[in-house]
Amino acid sequence: MRHIIIILLLTFGLFEKAFTDVGNCVKYEVDVGINDGRVVRGFVFVAGYERKFTFTDITFLDYLKRTNPTDTLVLYKSIRRLKFPALTRAPGECEVHFEAASPDNVIKIFKGKIKVVKVIRYGVCNNCDIADEKTGYSSNGIYPTVIIELTKSEIGLLQTKPLAQVGFGHEVDNNTDGYWMMSYNPQYNQTELEKIKNDFLLETDKLLKENNWDKVQVRYGTLKSELRKKK
Repeated sequence: MRHIIIILLLTFGLFEKAFTDVGNCVKYEVDVGINDGRVVRGFVFVAGYERKFTFTDITFLDYLKRTNPTDTLVLYKSIRRLKFPALTRAPGECEVHFEAASPDNVIKIFKGKIKVVKVIRYGVCNNCDIADEKTGYSSNGIYPTVIIELTKSEIGLLQTKPLAQVGFGHEVDNNTDGYWMMSYNPQYNQTELEKIKNDFLLETDKLLKENNWDKVQVRYGTLKSELRKKK
């Protein structure tokens, strides 16, 4: 199916200034043992100042509880790296590619129900991080963002170059969100996407200046729905 996709990246997903002091970042593939006997395999991200998990006095589950004090563990059963969009930086620097998981590949597990977490393997959080066993898995400043709102077919489509695309954000203080709109439909060329973007920012920037962030989120959802219906 040829259609327009608008991708909403998670907050703090783009700019270095948001996470300049994130430290190291490691992506672990793990087996999560549940109290009822089930074992679930998936990926979990850990950002901090340890090079990787090497402790002998605590378990990896305790480590996850320490580095992320929320009561829920978010596990990605399958992750695919997207070829598009790519975050281009200064000439000659690494081109950041984002990762995505369809909603059916995202699992949330209450930590109180977890018996044990076993590490299978580990690696960098994204393709531009530095994997150094001595100094650590150094983050490049781009917080590990997994896009979780795309279908499997849309994830597959984003492995091919779009006919047109625009990247944009809100020029409002303390806002570091970033967005892309990509067209695989000949009826929506670069000019059409620019017009959609400009009209949308004119409306939503006004809402942001009035601190109506909830309304902006609703408007994004509406826009994505409208674009998908237009195929």
